[in-house]
Amino acid sequence: MRNYLLLVFFLISGSLLAQRASTAKIGVIKGLVIDSTSQKALLEANVSLLNARDSSFVQLQSTGGEGDFTLTGITPGAYRLLISFVGYRTKTFQVTITPDKPEVVLGTILVQPQAQNLGEVVIVQERPPVSVRGDTVAFNASSFKTQPNAQAEDLLKKMPGMEVDRDGNVKAQGQDVRRILVDGKPFFGNDPKMATRNLPADMIERVEVFDRQSDQSQFSGVDDGERDRTINLVTKRDRRRGVFGQQSVGYGTDDRYQGRISVNRFNNGQQLSAIGQLNNINQQGFTGEGLSNGGGGGGNAGGGRATTGTGQTQGSGLAGPTGITRAGAAGLNFSDALGTKIDISSSYFFNQTNVLNQQASRRETSLPATTAGGERTQNFTDRTNGSMALTNSHRFNVQLNYRLDSANSIRVIPNFTYSLSNSNTNSDSRTTDGAGQPLNTSLSLYNSDGKSLSGSNTLLWMHKFKRRGRTFSANLITTVNDNTTNSLNQSQNQFFRSTSTGAGSSTLTGGGSSTLVGGTTNPFSTSINQQARQLTNALTNNLTLSYTEPLSLAKTLEFRYNLSLSNNESDKRTNDLNPETGQYDRLNVLLTNKFNNTFITNRVGTSYQYRRLKYQYTLGFDFQNASLKSDNLSRDTTVAKMFQNVLPNARFQYTIARGRTFTADYRTRVNAPSVTQLQPIIDNSNPLNIRSGNPNLRPEYTHTLNLNYRTFDQTTFKNFVASVGLTSTYNRIVNATTITPAGAQVSQPINTDGYYSVFAFTSFGKPMNWGEQKINVNWTSSLNGSRGVSLVNGQSNTSVNMNIGQGLSLNTNINEKTDLNLSGNVTYSIATYSIQPQQNTRYLTNTANLRAFHRFGNRFFVQTDLYYNGNTGRAAGYNQQFVLLNASIGQFLFKQKQGEWRISGYDLLNQNRSITRTTSETYIEDTQSLVLRRYFMLTFSYSIRYFAAMRATP
Repeated sequence: MRNYLLLVFFLISGSLLAQRASTAKIGVIKGLVIDSTSQKALLEANVSLLNARDSSFVQLQSTGGEGDFTLTGITPGAYRLLISFVGYRTKTFQVTITPDKPEVVLGTILVQPQAQNLGEVVIVQERPPVSVRGDTVAFNASSFKTQPNAQAEDLLKKMPGMEVDRDGNVKAQGQDVRRILVDGKPFFGNDPKMATRNLPADMIERVEVFDRQSDQSQFSGVDDGERDRTINLVTKRDRRRGVFGQQSVGYGTDDRYQGRISVNRFNNGQQLSAIGQLNNINQQGFTGEGLSNGGGGGGNAGGGRATTGTGQTQGSGLAGPTGITRAGAAGLNFSDALGTKIDISSSYFFNQTNVLNQQASRRETSLPATTAGGERTQNFTDRTNGSMALTNSHRFNVQLNYRLDSANSIRVIPNFTYSLSNSNTNSDSRTTDGAGQPLNTSLSLYNSDGKSLSGSNTLLWMHKFKRRGRTFSANLITTVNDNTTNSLNQSQNQFFRSTSTGAGSSTLTGGGSSTLVGGTTNPFSTSINQQARQLTNALTNNLTLSYTEPLSLAKTLEFRYNLSLSNNESDKRTNDLNPETGQYDRLNVLLTNKFNNTFITNRVGTSYQYRRLKYQYTLGFDFQNASLKSDNLSRDTTVAKMFQNVLPNARFQYTIARGRTFTADYRTRVNAPSVTQLQPIIDNSNPLNIRSGNPNLRPEYTHTLNLNYRTFDQTTFKNFVASVGLTSTYNRIVNATTITPAGAQVSQPINTDGYYSVFAFTSFGKPMNWGEQKINVNWTSSLNGSRGVSLVNGQSNTSVNMNIGQGLSLNTNINEKTDLNLSGNVTYSIATYSIQPQQNTRYLTNTANLRAFHRFGNRFFVQTDLYYNGNTGRAAGYNQQFVLLNASIGQFLFKQKQGEWRISGYDLLNQNRSITRTTSETYIEDTQSLVLRRYFMLTFSYSIRYFAAMRATP
């Protein structure tokens, strides 16, 4: 079946596009829109064509300079024509296109201004499918039809320029959506999936897409370049008072189970939500992915997972967790206005995961030649390991807005997570040289218990002076990251060759016992049996003061000051087993260290901003003085350094036309090394891969340039995004790696220059007609590349990595009963290394996905999810070609279809697998992991819909 499904995907795609091109475009509607009072033409009035049967969107156009419009390419059928303009009454027409009468000429259409009458009036005005106001694109949800019981995620899939992948990640006009609000308020913190997977689609009136600036930038009016792609889900007015939610329960073969509950109570501005979940089908919290819900609401199970690696230095880039996960979660969300001056949004979320995993990997390690023209050698490590990890986490999120008076306001945003974890890992590995001769073997067991507290708090005070545009703001951001870990490290290791590369056996054993074997001074065995306790505390306070002075209506000057104080402490104590006492009471000096690191920056700068109707630009620079002090309390040594940097920045934005913008953004920044990178202590949790810190590290200095062009045509829904990003980093922190003849590896972070990266991305989307169908087409292309320098056995190694990707997706409602989504992606990956050409790698990854939903009659439905994965260029036994097939049949129940049952099968062909590739400057590793395989489940779900507006309806 090699590449068959991918070939079928592109053949179907080509057929659809060819069919579209050959279909006769006979329908035409013409008209002229005139102000009934002034008799003047209305420029850019919205002319929307809707299906008569269900008011679903067909086509949109704006009137020209003479008030004229011409809709073309209309298939035969009955339609409604909707003409709308701000300040005017909406006008509608019933229009029919037939083969005998393909052209409809409406002539002059008079629209009346909307009168402003005193007293109580009720104005019912139909909205156009899409509108653009400034940087915000707003979609009218009623123009995009979904199946019964669909969630917000299903609605977003129908909208032009919107993409939702198998994991539920959302892209809008080619950019990742970082935040989703509900009626302008956070919903369970900043997790976008909490809103898209827990709000019903039929509650949503409008979907607004925009770039959200930072809080301080929004207030001051001076753009600091920090933006998040954001979606605001605006609910219907008659759905803002009532109770709604969804409950489901399911049980299947192999004792698979899932239960889920979601209850929400909205009372105008007040929001109260409770959610809960329990399952053993790889749904973690509310970010798991199951059979994509085409409307049946109850099929949220995560059986079919497929994972493939597409990066150079990471493993999987695709789907969900590997292993078998048992998860439980519960959460509360509350938002309300406390009086007239205080708004609060808060949430609590508990999540427990228990992950069982088994992995088999093959690593190919290359050793550079020790002399010019010398022979390079290769090692091969085969490793199997099993693990079990239990994690309990508590997450708190609050946002409090307090308006002191008309000139002053305060915003407080604390977010904290407290976690308890326990993990057990056992591993068995064997390393051989290129001729198959043994280099080392290792049996290890590593257990750890830990607790951590991480989070941040933002305190922002904003003051407006009497003069418009003159502001002062103070923003204090405090972040904390405290960890306590207790671990047990036990291993038996054998080395069959000398380890003398400057690392020495003492490093490889981590101070553990060493026994010679074979009666020689080269081969030896080691035994490690240690207990360790590590405390890590990190606290950062970052204060930014900003003052803006308006020079004119178009010109603004900003003065700012930033003080950042970062303090990191790490205290690790390691004890070896004492054979005489049977206790872990023998201090291992080599692995014990107490370390303190302080990084202080003082930065002062200014920015000049110039705004015009069509364009704006900002120019600025900062001068930063930084001090880095590292105290090795165990060795009684101190390293202190001072750094001065000039940090320029610039931003230019040009509005070419309505819905078309170009942006150029240049930034510089300084990144301090972490306490783990600085602490001069050995980490031997993997006895064949020893790591240590470096107290002499310098901060990284990075330049970034981002260019972005974006266009969205509200008349045709055509959208295009092109982005290019360039990065250059000096003093980049990389690893210096030493590989011993015995196959062990020792690494330490160092600073190098010569790092560059490039990112390029294009996305094109457009609704296209195919017969009577409207198909949303999205075409994406991407390129990621980087060049870096590291050290391998003391030699400088230049690496170049490149990923080239091409994707295509088609999404359509064939009719009110059938949904179809087809997508595919091809990624070509390349990695090259200057001193190790035998390490160079090239591989291809192909994926294709077909999702379909069809309703038979009014009640019964069938749903399928077909996923194909294939890749080449991996190690023998690690190339994969498989098909993952999920399917379900079910029936809607009760009068309003608020209930359903379904029988679902996951991985019906029993082919699911997970193979990832990781490449670095010293090795290529392919890993195969345990995944959830075929099972069947019966599920029942029920949706609650109880609103005040419904009770008032006779």
